[in-house]
Amino acid sequence: DAAAKRRLLREVLALHKLAGHQNVARIDAVFFDGQVAVLQTQFYPRGTLAQYLADPAVAPPRLPAPHGGVVDRASDRAAKLLMPALRQLLSALVTVHAVKMVHADVKPDNALVAAEGTVVLGDFGLSRLAAEESPAAALAFATTRVGAGTPLFIAPEVENGKAATSAADVHGFAVTVLLLLAPGLPLPHSPLRGAPLALPAAFCAADPAAAAALAPCLALDPNDRPTA
Repeated sequence: DAAAKRRLLREVLALHKLAGHQNVARIDAVFFDGQVAVLQTQFYPRGTLAQYLADPAVAPPRLPAPHGGVVDRASDRAAKLLMPALRQLLSALVTVHAVKMVHADVKPDNALVAAEGTVVLGDFGLSRLAAEESPAAALAFATTRVGAGTPLFIAPEVENGKAATSAADVHGFAVTVLLLLAPGLPLPHSPLRGAPLALPAAFCAADPAAAAALAPCLALDPNDRPTA
């Protein structure tokens, strides 16, 4: 409807504020296909960050991990590829939040890699302008999107029907970091969580510094999470 189109245009204008940031996907066009709004972004030939890191032509082989699949952060793989990529993704998130936007679907599949290896945050299909909405409107946005996004990355408060805020993006970023650092570890997850996502014991033992940094980002109360 007309109100939805106006809202989309406000968000596109906000995205244009990010156009100069090298780690945010560039929006090339916006069009409507019937009642569906489509944001067309630049093509990123190296695919998602997960695909990029799995490419043997790009990434050195993952080190043996007898402690349960945790990647050694001191390895060439992590030092040369993974940690710089995560810093670029975090830089994008900081910039998005600076213009009062919420991405609402931060995950490895939405981190895209350009031809030269630059990592960008893409897929703003669930994003919204936090600053221009009343609490009621923000909650309506969340309520109409129950089931949207990817369950593992969705913050507990969003799963329980509350509106996504920048704290939900921090939660998604933390889960992204965890999965890329520890791709072989199963993560407990249940809908409508009443407890924060638990860091696997093997991960905590193998990389206590990373575990200490990630734990606050996964706090059950969004107010307890650090900002990006």
